[in-house]
Amino acid sequence: MSIDQTVSDFDGVLFHISTPETKTKILISIQIRCFKDLVRYGAEQVLQREYGHYVVAPEPGFDFSVMIDLENLPVDKGKLPWNMRCDVRWSCDYWLTENTQRPVTTW
Repeated sequence: MSIDQTVSDFDGVLFHISTPETKTKILISIQIRCFKDLVRYGAEQVLQREYGHYVVAPEPGFDFSVMIDLENLPVDKGKLPWNMRCDVRWSCDYWLTENTQRPVTTW
C-alpha cells in the first residue's frame, strides 16, 4: 500500500505526504506562502541544521521536503523531525519579526 495525500491546514500551508519510492520511505513536503521571505533571512540554514540528513530536494510545487526511512530510524526517537510544521511556523514568525522590524499579525 502506498501513501499519496495532500492536505492543508487552516492558514493555507500545504502538506504532501507520500511514499514515492517504497512504502518504508515517507516523503513529507511543505508549501508555505512566506517561504521566500524565510529564505531571505536564513531559514534554509536553520532547516538544514534541524533536519540534516532527512532533507531532500523539494518535490515540484513545494518549498521544503524531508524523507523518513522507516527502516533506518535513529535509536533516539527524539531526533526524528516530527515537528516539521511547528519548526517552519516558528521560523517564519521569528525571522519575520526579528529581521523586518514588524510583528507577525496573522497566519
